[in-house]
This record gives sequence, structure tokens and C-alpha cells, in this order.
Amino acid sequence: MLMNTVENRANNSYTFLTKQDLISRALMAFHDSESHKTLIQDILNDILIFFKASRTYIFNINQELSIQRYSYEACAKGVSPQIDIIGELPLSSTPYFYKKIITNEPFIVNNLEDIKFIAPSEYEVLKSQDILSILIYPIFVNTTLLSYIGIDITNEYRDWSSEDCSLLNTLANIISTSYSIGKKFAAKLKKVDDVAFERMAMLDAMYKNLPIGVVLTNPSGMVVSVNAKIPQIFNAKEEKLLKLNIFEDINIPKWAISDLEKGNDVNYELEYDFSYLSKKLNKKESNKNIFLSIRSSVIRNKQNKIIYYLLLFEDITERKKSEQELNKKTQLLETIFNTIPAGIELYDKNGKLYEINQFEIKQMGLNCKEDVIGYSLFDNPNIPIEIRNKLKNGHGSNFLLRYEFDKANFKTINTAISYLDVRTATINNIDGSDGFLFVVQDVTQDFTQRVKLENYKTKTNLIIEACNIVQWDYNIDKEFINTYSNEAIMPNVNMSVSEYLDFIHPLDRGIVLDMYNKIRNGDYCNITMEIRVLLPKRKDYSNVIINGVPIKNEKGKIYKYTGLRRDITEQVILNNELIDQKAKLEYSLSLLHNVIEKFPMGFFIKDIDDDFRYIVVNEQLKLLTGEKNSPIVGKTDYDVCPFEIAELFRKCNQEAVEANGKRVVSMVNIIINGKEFIRETTQSMFTSSDNRRLLIGIVSDVTDRENSSKELELAKQKAEQSDKLKSAFLANMSHEIRTPLNSIIGFSQLIKDSDNKAEKEEYFRIVSTNNDIMLRLINDILDLSKIEAGIIENNPEEFNLSEYFNDLTSSLSRRIKEPNIEYIIENPYSSCIVNSDKKCFTQVLTNFVTNAIKYTKIGFIKVGYCYENEGIKIYVQDSGIGIPDSKKPKVFGRFEKLDSFAQGTGLGLSICKALMDCCGGKIGFESEHNVGSTFWAWKPFKNIRIDK
Repeated sequence: MLMNTVENRANNSYTFLTKQDLISRALMAFHDSESHKTLIQDILNDILIFFKASRTYIFNINQELSIQRYSYEACAKGVSPQIDIIGELPLSSTPYFYKKIITNEPFIVNNLEDIKFIAPSEYEVLKSQDILSILIYPIFVNTTLLSYIGIDITNEYRDWSSEDCSLLNTLANIISTSYSIGKKFAAKLKKVDDVAFERMAMLDAMYKNLPIGVVLTNPSGMVVSVNAKIPQIFNAKEEKLLKLNIFEDINIPKWAISDLEKGNDVNYELEYDFSYLSKKLNKKESNKNIFLSIRSSVIRNKQNKIIYYLLLFEDITERKKSEQELNKKTQLLETIFNTIPAGIELYDKNGKLYEINQFEIKQMGLNCKEDVIGYSLFDNPNIPIEIRNKLKNGHGSNFLLRYEFDKANFKTINTAISYLDVRTATINNIDGSDGFLFVVQDVTQDFTQRVKLENYKTKTNLIIEACNIVQWDYNIDKEFINTYSNEAIMPNVNMSVSEYLDFIHPLDRGIVLDMYNKIRNGDYCNITMEIRVLLPKRKDYSNVIINGVPIKNEKGKIYKYTGLRRDITEQVILNNELIDQKAKLEYSLSLLHNVIEKFPMGFFIKDIDDDFRYIVVNEQLKLLTGEKNSPIVGKTDYDVCPFEIAELFRKCNQEAVEANGKRVVSMVNIIINGKEFIRETTQSMFTSSDNRRLLIGIVSDVTDRENSSKELELAKQKAEQSDKLKSAFLANMSHEIRTPLNSIIGFSQLIKDSDNKAEKEEYFRIVSTNNDIMLRLINDILDLSKIEAGIIENNPEEFNLSEYFNDLTSSLSRRIKEPNIEYIIENPYSSCIVNSDKKCFTQVLTNFVTNAIKYTKIGFIKVGYCYENEGIKIYVQDSGIGIPDSKKPKVFGRFEKLDSFAQGTGLGLSICKALMDCCGGKIGFESEHNVGSTFWAWKPFKNIRIDK
């Protein structure tokens, strides 16, 4: 029995050594071969021998032509080759097989009869080649299925083990790397040092997966490589783009090409016209141009000769559109004052006129505004004393004024007595200045109808006060409507279209249905319609205007519509009543009101000389200040804001006053309902016709813009740090992998040549140790690749954690070489049945124990687990060197090695953290320098069965 055990161990060791030798030979061939074809043929021959297979081969996949082509083959003695017989097969001839490998799954058949009914097409193809068992793994380059590698068994049935699958998968990855690098690149690898090779490989992987477009050209401008983002930006296939010369693109400025050829980095922005690209690629011309940010640089060899041009493309279309829209809105705001069809006079707090618009100059019979600038509001005999007193006390007023121009002490061509409708308000500006706003309308011709106009005025005020604006949105995928208002049509959200139609006038339902049909068909852009709706507390249908715009997701697809519904019932009635008598006045007042109220930013006017009191505000300003339900007009910032915020607003107001009419832009951070916002205010001072100093301004929320700027800067810093870490990591890997690889190859040869049993055992120990080191390095690198690709495998199974824990900790104890270390195992349960991924559990615990052994020279290492908070917590405590406080933030970072002299990738703990994050678990540690450390990981479990 003992002899059988020894013999089995020897056989297992020989098999293990042979597998490692196969991987080592493949890696060395990959490093030394100048031809990937020779490399692949060598690997196939080695696989044939190791697996005692009948055939090994590689098929290349052409997805564009939907064919699979027999490309490489190695056959055992007496087995007929198939490469010349089969040649090519359509992918449609093996649908079940293709469906598996396109999703990166292996094709495993232990017995051909097992697939007779689930894959009849594949069964016939394999049977015709006398195949009894088969193992196939796909080969991907980046995310593209390029080929697959297979093993045929024709003389027996083979039960493929997980070790067989893992070994073939590893060799497939090596071949994939060979494909990616190619013949020319492999030849160049022998001419550069290992650090340069690793850096080039790292840069190749980075640029292909960057979120911005990357184009690599030769010195003549011919495109030699693009990453995945470029075909998305230019809406063209990669293979067609590789046929283009970037220097021939009429969109690229000649000066930029000239500077680049001189070896200078070039950065610029342009609007890209697709007509050139469409003509070059013989495709339908796009009628939609985009804006691109292009950053160009040169790549030189060691002789300082330009060998490549690197161009980075970023689609900035949305940003450009936002900038253009913002400029339009800013220009609109700047012209409101001079284009509004009503007289506007702005006074400082002392009543001195400092600004007047063109409409008021003409209305008051002036030659120019200089004739009245500085005129005192409080010295004007036409303004009643009680009105003046109200203004001095900071109160606005609306009144009808009998204006006698011969009493005014300024030059005017008006001589008759006029009746003016005057609306006044105090202004409180953010910079601390204040004053008065006068809105003046000549109503002399309408004065004889004063009584009737007063009635109309009352109705107008009621309409304004009772105006009910409702926000709505329509989700295209879920097909339901939401409305957001206290006076909404329905009390609840998620209303279907059919439910919504119950509130629509029967004659208008066709309009609404037509609108929703167009939305569902994707051919509707902006929504503007007037319909009749049954509103709450109304017996009859009300007239409403519904406006809406489409909203797109990050992929550019319209996923919902949003807009406003405004009740215009009373407005329609009022317009009909006033159409003959008050057309001009109604037009002016309506336009002024709508411009201010509908302005997409906060709008205000403050009286500088009356403690900067608000004279005019719109609803948007109330929302931006968090006072949407409270009146603001007539108040100062100290009345509506916390003292600290009011102080900031007052300082900004005073800066605008000191600017003496020039626009001043300022930003203030405020907190509304516990949330911080950034408000940008553009304001300027002007003097009204009665010498009141007033402050007019607009306020917008720039929180998202500022936060985006900060996030971009943070992302840039993280990317730069990651680049440095990866460079150091890849430089270290060249040494880390080569060291155990050389030991494996050298001592493997010595084992064969030596006849001394003691020497063989020592050599075998050295080879085994270096095998473990190399496997850990390779596993860390593969795990990192899966994590960065977003692929973390999870294969749960039910097992007894108590028994598995004893076996695992026992095997880990063999790694302790220091005699002064006490190894303590804490297993609190006789049985603990869980359903989990053993590999995840093993990887985390092994990493914890390995690190503890690495940094503990004397004392103890304690390994244990326990049930805690509906999950399992594993922990490893040691009396090692501990971790200094300065290095604790880096513990779980990628490529971080707290001891630069210790072996390893610096990835172990970061991989453990990624595994815990994936399963919803937690990971952490406590450590004191020169005392010891405790690392722990907690993972949630359901249906745990524990026996104590």
C-alpha cells in the first residue's frame, strides 16, 4: 500500500512537472520565436504528445464571411490528416458549437453519443472523422473571436479533467498573445530590452481600450491601427479605416499636418465633415457633422527618428452645442433690456437715474439718455410724496401717474399731459448695491376707459396668480405618464395613455393619440399642441398648451419625453375681451411677463440704494434660492437666506456696483435642504430715469458643470497614477517571471542528467517552488485581466466549510519554513455547510496566509473563521512587522508592494477586494507597526447549516 502511494505521488509529480514544462516551453517559444506560425506548430506538437491525442489543430474564424478554415494541424502516427480534406466549413454547419465558442465557452465532449440529439450537425461532422472525444477552446484577440484550438481522440473515450481544460485554456491564451503581437512585432521584440517590451505591450492594451478614439499612423500618414472607439466615432468598420491615409483627409488642417511632420505635438478642435469619409469608403453620406477634439503627437525610436504618429480623437459635439446654446441665451439676456417694449428706468438707492432703455427715451421725448442721467427720482414733482416715501422705505408700488412734462426740469419734446402706468420695485443685488426699478407704459389713449381697464387688470392679476404650470414626462419603454404638480390631472404617477385620455376632450383625443403614435415610431421631435383637458376643481374642460422635448440616454437613444402643461383658459377669455381696446398694452405686458417668467435662468432686479431689495424676480430664481413657496420681492437677501450666504451675495452686489455698469460674473456655494449647489450670477448696475441705481442680473445653476470639471481633473490624476503603477508593475514582471522560468528550465534539465537521489530531490524541490511562484504570478496576471475586463468567474457549489477549512489550512502550513513560528488554527464548528465558490474562498485565505508568512519571522500566525452577521468571516492574525500608517491607504491598491524587496505582483490583496466586492462582501485589516496585523474578509451567505 505504501509503495502504491509513493508510486502515485511520483506519477502525479511527473504529470505536474510535465504540464509546467509544456507551459514553460510555450512561453519560451513565444519569447524566442520570430514567427508565430512556427510557435503555433511547436505548441500543437507538444500538446499532441502530452495528451496522447490523435490530432491537434487550429481553425481560423472569419465572421464576416461566416466560415471556419483549417489552418494548423499535428497528427499522431497512423492518424490521417484532415487539413487538406476539410479545408473550409461554413459556421452554419456547426450552429451549436459556434454558439458556445462565440460566448468564450469551451466545447467539451467526453463521448460522441452524448451530443447526438442536442447537436446533430456537429455529431455528423465529428463522426465522419472517427472522433470519439474532443476538447476545444476559443482564441480571442481583444474581444474578437479569431480562431479555436482543438484536441481529437479517435481510439478511445476520454473524460476531460478540469486540469486538462485549464492547461489547454492557458495555451490558447499564449497563442492569442502570439496572434495579437504578430510576426513583425515579435521579430522586433528580440531587438529591445525586456522593459521596453513590457511597456509596449502595456501601451498596446491601454490604447485599444481607451474611452477616447486612438489612431496610430506610419510616417506617411497611413493608418496602421485604431482602437475600438474610432469605428464608433466615424461609424465605419475597422478594416476599412485601416485603408485610409490621415494626411489626405480634407478635414485635417494643413498646418497641423506640417507641425506634426516637424515633430511637434498638435492640439486643435474642428467640425468634422463626413462627406470626405463617405466618398472614400463608398458609403451613404451622413448629413450630421460632429465636433472633434484632436490631440496629436509623434513616436520616435532610439535613433530619434519618427516611426509613428499618435492621434487621440474625442467627440465634443454635445459640449459645443451646450456652449453655443449658452452663448445664445447670454446674448438674449443682454438684449432684453434694450429690446423689451416697455419703458425701463433704473435708479440707485438715492433715487438717481443711472440707466434707461431706448423705449423709454422715445416715450419720454428725449434726444439721448444723457439728458436725464443723474436726474433725481425724489426731486420729481410729478411723483406723489406718498410714493416717494414708500420707495425710500424700500417698498415697490404700482400706480397711475398724471405726468406734466412742463414741470420736469429736463429737455423733452413732449408738452402735453400724459398718463403713465408705472410699476416700481426695489432692487437688491448680490454685490451689495441696491436701488429702484421703474417699468413705464404710456396709457394716455386708454385713460378714458380706466374703469374697464381696471377690471381687465384685476382679471389679468388673477390669471397670473392662479397660473398652474404642470411638468410631465412620458416613458417610451414602459408607456406610462407622470405629472408633477399639486394641481396635476391625477393624484398618482405611472398613468397609462388610455387612463390619460379619459381626461382629454373627446374631439382632442385624436391629436393626443397621433402624438403618442409618432413618439412610439421614433419620428417625432418637439411637441407643441393646444388641447382641452378636464382639470381638478373644474366642471368644464380647460384650454391648455402642452410643450415637450425628447430626452436621450448616454447611447443617444430617445428613452422619454418631458415638458410643461400650461393652463391658458382664462388667458384666452381675457385676450378675447381686450382684443379691441387693449391690444398694444396687452402685447407689451404679456411679452415682458413671459420673457421674465419663462427665462430659463433666474432673473432679478434689485434697488441698490434701498438695501439691495428685490424689485423683480422670476420663478426660476425662487427655485434656485430654495424659496419657491415664499415671496421674495420687497425683501433683501438677509430676509431669505442664512446670514453667511447673504453676506456673500452682498459682497457680489457691491462688486457689480463698483464695476460701474460693466458685467460682473461671480459664483457662490449655497445649501438647500442639506444639499450644496453652486450658483453663477451675471449682473450689472444701471441708473433709472429718476436716478435710482438698480442692479439687473441672471442666476444659473452650474453645480453639474463645476462637479464635472472636478471629476475630470480627479479622473486625470487617477489615470496618471495608474499609468505609473502599471509601468512599475510591468517592469517588475519581466524580472519576476523570468527568474522562476529560468530556474524551472535549468533544474528540469539537471533532474534528467543527475543520478544522485538527494540531488534529484533538491532539484525537484527547487523546480516545485519556482513552479508555485510562476503559477501565482500568472494567476495574478490572468485574474487582473479578468477584473479589468469585468469578468469574474463564480462557480458556487455546496460543501462542508469546516472540513475544507481543515484541509486548506493544513496544506498552507507546509509553506511555513521558519521554526520559530507557531501556526494556530481556529475552527469553531464540527460542520458548516455552505453554497459558495471554493476558488474565491481559497484565493482570499491563501493570499492572507501567504502575506502573513512573508512578513512574520517569529511569533505566531492564527487562521480562523466564524459565522457573523448572516455571513462567514475569515481572518488571519500574525505577529509580523505590521504596516506603517503612511502605507495603510495603499494596502488594497493595484500594483502596490509595501515591501519592494518581497516577491510578488502587488495584486493579491486588490484581487481579493475585487472578489469580495463582486459577491457583496467586505474586506479589511487592522495593523500596528512592529506589532502585527489582522486581515479579514466577510461574505454573505444564505441557508447556512452549522453544527457546533
